[in-house]
Amino acid sequence: MKTEKIQAKKDSIAQKKANLKQKERLLNEQERKLRTRKLIKVGEIASKVGIDELDSPTLMGAFLEIKERSVNPETLKKWSDKGNALLQDDQLNSSMQLIISFNSSIEDETKAVLKNKKFSWNPFRKEWYGFGNLEEIERILANKQAKIEIVQLEN
Repeated sequence: MKTEKIQAKKDSIAQKKANLKQKERLLNEQERKLRTRKLIKVGEIASKVGIDELDSPTLMGAFLEIKERSVNPETLKKWSDKGNALLQDDQLNSSMQLIISFNSSIEDETKAVLKNKKFSWNPFRKEWYGFGNLEEIERILANKQAKIEIVQLEN
């Protein structure tokens, strides 16, 4: 009888351990997803300000300098003000994230215009992506057989 009770307690403890391990796995997965979202956001910001074309060592050096300078509250305030101004300007210009694809190859002039508008080429998906005013981009690409998609981001 006692051995059955002991075994039942062991089984109960084993079940609780398994439940805790499952909860830990779920928490680790949530933490990983949050980190991934944060990294994606950093990449979007780098793209938005036009530094995503820099090579990795240059970006690393720039980020190190940002880290060093970020201890100064005045510097942080200045950066925050600049960032808020850019975000407000983007909202006023109704800038939205766009994906542009073409039915056929495009001229170098069109590529230059897209690059000038801070759009980037995705060679894997064979499309351009970036932020811009939809009406302006439609006007620029009129008669170019372009498909323009608006990216709806979840917050």
